[in-house]
Formats: sequence, C-alpha cells, structure tokens
Amino acid sequence: MGITLQGLGYYVPQDVLSNFDLEKIVDTSDEWITTRTGIKERRIASENEYTSTMAIKAAEKAIKMAEISPQKIDLIIFCTITPDYPIPCTAGILAKELGIKNAGGMDINTACSGFIYGISIADTFLKARKANYVLVVCSDKLSIITDYQDRSSCILFGDGAGAVVMTRTEGFGLIDFKLGLLGDEYDKIIIPAGGSRNPPSEKTVKERMHFMKLQGREVFKLAVKYMGIALKEILEKNEITIDMLDWIVPHQANRRITEGLCEHFKIPKEKVYDNIEFVGNTSGGSINIALDEMFEKKLLKKNHLVALVSLGAGITYGSALLSWGI
Repeated sequence: MGITLQGLGYYVPQDVLSNFDLEKIVDTSDEWITTRTGIKERRIASENEYTSTMAIKAAEKAIKMAEISPQKIDLIIFCTITPDYPIPCTAGILAKELGIKNAGGMDINTACSGFIYGISIADTFLKARKANYVLVVCSDKLSIITDYQDRSSCILFGDGAGAVVMTRTEGFGLIDFKLGLLGDEYDKIIIPAGGSRNPPSEKTVKERMHFMKLQGREVFKLAVKYMGIALKEILEKNEITIDMLDWIVPHQANRRITEGLCEHFKIPKEKVYDNIEFVGNTSGGSINIALDEMFEKKLLKKNHLVALVSLGAGITYGSALLSWGI
C-alpha cells in the first residue's frame, strides 16, 4: 500500500515586492540581495488577504485535481506560523469555507518544515486507516511578521500557500520520511513576544519583539548540515543513491543554502529544483509550491524518484522520499 499525493494546488498573491522596491525601504541593493540569496522578487498578500484565504485557493485547486468533493476529506492538517487568530485553529476556518463536514483538523507549527511534517502525519493516519482522504495545507502571510527595518532578514520572505490531497493507492507514493528537532537551537529563529513568556505590552511593541528574528549565519550552517543529514539518512535507509534520484526539491530558503548542500554532499545541481528567484522564502508552502510548478511544467513523470528536504524554526528539519504517481 502506498500513500499518494492525488491532488496539488498552490496560490501566490499578485502583488510583487522586488529587490528594487526594497532598495527604497532599507539600505540594500538588487545586486547584494541577488548574490547572497538568489531572490529577485517575492509575492506579498494584500491587506484583505489572510493565511486562510490563500490556503482556500490552494486547497480548492488540489481538491479539484483530486476529483473528489470537499465532503470526502476526513482530516485537515494546516501547517502555519501565521494563523488568522491565536484561537481558533485555522483548519476550522478552512473547513467552514470549503464546506468540509465531519472531518478532524489541526494546526501544526513547524515553520519551513511544515510540508514534510504535514505529509508525514497524513501518511500515519492513512496507513492506520483512520482516514481515507487527508488535506494538507501550508500557508503563511510572512509579510506580517517580517521586520522591514532589518535589512538582513526582510529580503528573504514572501507570502504563499500550497495544498495536497493524500490518499491510499497501490505501487507508488510516499516511500519514507525522516523528522528531526534541534531543541538546543530553538532561539535561532524566533518571534520573542506574543506568547506566555512575553505577552504583548507597550515595551514589546516598541522594541519590535513581535517580528521574526533570524540568526542568519547560524541558521545557514544548521540548514546545510542537517538538511544534508536528513537526506543522507533517508537515502541510506532505503538503499538509494543520489544517482538514482530524478529530483531533489529543497525548501526554498536561500539559494546559497541549496548550493552549499549540493557542494557538501556532491549533489548535481541539475537534479535540484529552484524557484526562489520569483517567490522568495514562503515557509512551509515552498516545497508544495515547487512541486506544483514542476507538475505544471511537466518536469515530474510517473515513477520519478523525488527527495524532499527542509529545515525551519524549532529547529525542525526533515526529509521525505516519493515515487511520483500522478
């Protein structure tokens, strides 16, 4: 029995924030951003676009491609670090808007590792026959937690959403996954205020503690090392070599991280899909968005062997191995 991605969907907002736009906001330049990140532009949600509304558009596309009605969804796994509200879970908003009844649902907060964590949870429910169709959605409006006074981090992030419908099948699908957590490094990517340790106050607002803080150099080193470890472990466990892979789809964090991963682990660049130039870092949705783009471009063929790998706040990291079945 395999667990397949039966439907794919993604959504990115229409509004574009280019490097030249950022030059007007902070002390930076197109050349500086491009050489250090590979990013030329990112999409920014409008004032009346929310994490849930982007997720709805991606989910509608995935459900349509899966050729099922929303009522067949048994479980919603919503991966986000920018929920519409602290309470309730955004999965509930999605269920209401899509007309999904009698389904379980949850939000999970694993940041950029959201897609891999989400499909791993779906895999577990489907293999245990506790669900027949699982909707995994990764959506983030990162522009609301990005500090546009911080030239080192504001250049990275964009908004967007991805969704997949997963179900049981025969002969192909999700082969295996590897999840990891570096608790000792939890503070390397953090929003310092807004939780129980530092509730909102005049002080936290004045000190801009409700924006994401990123220790860039440390995260870069952790990403190259642990994304590589996760990839190596899942390949060795399944007796697969890099040469046997058709594609590697990493979380689109920073092109230099991807290049460091390729160099350190001798990965041919032509096997790695990269779309960061036009969308930036969209957190958990980035792998999902990349897969859907690849499918639209007919780069993914049936039985292609595809490895996914990511690292995000927590510090969470993970990898997954797919035999492509659509």
